[in-house]
Amino acid sequence: MNAKTPLDETHRRVRRFALTGEALALAGIAVVVIYEIYLWTDPAAMLEYLKRGVPELANVPTGDLVFAAWLADLAPVALFLFAMWSVVRLFRLLRSARVFHPDVPVLLTRIGHLAFASAVAGVVARTVIALALTSGNPPGQRQLVISISSGDITSVITGLLLLVFAHVMREALRIDEENRTFL
Repeated sequence: MNAKTPLDETHRRVRRFALTGEALALAGIAVVVIYEIYLWTDPAAMLEYLKRGVPELANVPTGDLVFAAWLADLAPVALFLFAMWSVVRLFRLLRSARVFHPDVPVLLTRIGHLAFASAVAGVVARTVIALALTSGNPPGQRQLVISISSGDITSVITGLLLLVFAHVMREALRIDEENRTFL
């Protein structure tokens, strides 16, 4: 007789959530990569995408300025991709019931730092994009845009939360190792 225990049910739920999280992170990676390739191949779409946060363009920016703005936009994109790959790795560990694996706090720390860095990179990128796209405007019509979104604040809070969880996991690993030495 193979009766299921509450721990079995917990493991099943963790596996299900981890599989869903892994799939969503992989889908996020795919969508972002495909979209960036699309922007690269369609200059008009790239310009429309980049100028979404710029209130008014007096002149259409040159190709070099659009390219510079796109490069600035790639910084938060690269951080996102690295974070999502780290999330995939974390969910794979959790899915295989390796909650106390030494890589778990390392990945939590990395993802926390990347969330914080993404918020900062987003603010800087939006500023650089506006400067690049409006640098061809006549004097007095160039724009300095500094914006902090609720997404930026959420990223900072999420990053800090993940850093706290990483410290908790390190302590749990230490206690687990200490308990093993007693047995």
